[in-house]
Amino acid sequence: HKCLIQRSHQEQMERARNDDHHRRKLETQRQHHIDNLHNIVAYCENIVDCRRVQLLEHFQQSYDASLCRGTCDNCKARADPQIAMEEMDVTECASKLCELVDEQTNQGFKRNMSQLIDIFSGAKSKWVRDNAPFSWERANDGKRVKVPHPERFHNYGVGKEMLGDRNLVARLLRKLVVVGALEEDV
Repeated sequence: HKCLIQRSHQEQMERARNDDHHRRKLETQRQHHIDNLHNIVAYCENIVDCRRVQLLEHFQQSYDASLCRGTCDNCKARADPQIAMEEMDVTECASKLCELVDEQTNQGFKRNMSQLIDIFSGAKSKWVRDNAPFSWERANDGKRVKVPHPERFHNYGVGKEMLGDRNLVARLLRKLVVVGALEEDV
């Protein structure tokens, strides 16, 4: 037996409004959770600013970093003469990394962060070889073989040239996501 419930036009409109309100509320909650995750990543990636300042700023409170006196890992590292911290302008590198993401997206490729890091840092991984632009060439025996050309990836290896380190490329990519310069498909 099936039961058919008929609703008036007014009831249908009310239900549609409630459904729309519920969808907006869920999207707001989802965005709030993503923002919280980005804040956690930013906290973990920040190796310069006093941890106490960062934590208290999260709760809209202020703290004088000089009062920390090297008790947090960041202040301790800054005070250690054996640890060299170098300030660098990564604007151009960030711009080129955004170009790479745009170029891959415009070509219809969905790349994850690890794949983008591989391309930008000039990795010679199996994934890069298998997914690089290629050409067909004749081998000595006359057979056609697929020859990968990773250097044909847009901005291939630029991150290694500019930053010198795959880990810095990864940190920069995460920072671009956290600050909203790049959008991560969640």
